[in-house]
Amino acid sequence: MDPPPLCTSGTYNDRCSGNDRRRKKICRYIDLPIQHIDDGILKAMNRRVTAARISDIVAEARRIIPDVALRTSLIVGFPGETQRIFDRLLDFIRQTKFDHLGVFTYSREEGTGAAGLKHKHPKKKKSAGVRLS
Repeated sequence: MDPPPLCTSGTYNDRCSGNDRRRKKICRYIDLPIQHIDDGILKAMNRRVTAARISDIVAEARRIIPDVALRTSLIVGFPGETQRIFDRLLDFIRQTKFDHLGVFTYSREEGTGAAGLKHKHPKKKKSAGVRLS
């Protein structure tokens, strides 16, 4: 038997969702490292996925595995993120109701595509907490 497929938000397909004969063996915990929900930010992050596809993946996972636990990690303060984009991310988090959520502030890292992007977020704003409930 072939090993289970490697499934990421960019390569999610029917085999990842458990539509093959191993469906009963699928883990009920899925980590989707989506990083953001804004298409422009996702593109700048060099992610090969869209907000619509992320929403489809979440819906499909919950349809196939009704008691699935979903976890994700997000990056806030990425260059180009406006208050409007950030608020949309918060709305998505509230609507999706992840079981586990990690949120990290963007930090410039040499050698990455984002290292050369203009960063407009002051440290004070980046470190401000947000209550989601």
